[in-house]
Amino acid sequence: MDDDPQRMRWMRPAGAEPMDATPHILRTGNHGLAMEFRRAVQDLEASLRRFGLAWALARHDIASRYRGSMLGPFWITLSMGVVVAGTGTLYSQLFRLDPATLLPYVAVGLVTWTFLASSINEGCESFTSAASILRQSSMPFFVFVWRTILRNLLTLAHHLLIIAVVLFFAGKGVGNVGVSLLGLLALILIATPAGMIAAVLSARFRDVPQVIQAVVQFMMFMTPIFWMSSQVGRHHYFLTWNPFYYMIDAVRSPLLGMPLDGRTWGVLTFLILATWVIAMATLTRTRRRIVHYL
Repeated sequence: MDDDPQRMRWMRPAGAEPMDATPHILRTGNHGLAMEFRRAVQDLEASLRRFGLAWALARHDIASRYRGSMLGPFWITLSMGVVVAGTGTLYSQLFRLDPATLLPYVAVGLVTWTFLASSINEGCESFTSAASILRQSSMPFFVFVWRTILRNLLTLAHHLLIIAVVLFFAGKGVGNVGVSLLGLLALILIATPAGMIAAVLSARFRDVPQVIQAVVQFMMFMTPIFWMSSQVGRHHYFLTWNPFYYMIDAVRSPLLGMPLDGRTWGVLTFLILATWVIAMATLTRTRRRIVHYL
């Protein structure tokens, strides 16, 4: 290799100083945690500015999934309606409860649970399913998390028909819708960072989705969805240490005119803060490597 100093000086642009390339690469690649945290926050801010894109992607997902179908997403609503009617009637007989009381309880609980479970389970695929886009663009990572949340909110909107029909035939009125919507907002604020955590872990470790799905399925039977919390007492350890109970309670109890558990809002506030701190810490540590995981 030609290492003549005069030749090397001639090859440098005018005014440029000699520089060792390796230290330069190390300095520009290592920004420190403070800079990486700021970039994680900028990713969140940029995703909010592109919220319309996440909404368009979510709508496209729903449309493409049911393209050519006569009922479209209402097929899921129909199947869930059958599950609500069947399980509500069966459990009312097993537990000797009035079907008019248990059916609305099951309907709201199952619809809320489906939104939570789907947001977490599908959140595992938020990055892996968009790997080709992420490799070829600098899109904010949170856009694909919002995409998953919005897609499940659209499905939730279709499932509201089940709640309306069950309340009508059970002869039950609607409770405090405003507080119930506030509970749903709290669920979204928890499901979003939880989806980010699940997406990053699933991109890095491909066994994580199976583990998360197994845990979520197990928690479904430990949470008062098909059975009422009053049957075991609100301070039973099944409920006290079950975060899903409080998330479902925040939506279901106000809507059905039932008293909220006194611990619900405190637990939800803690869950919102904890999940966002963990999600931003996770994104801070892995943001520059997520594309390589894919």
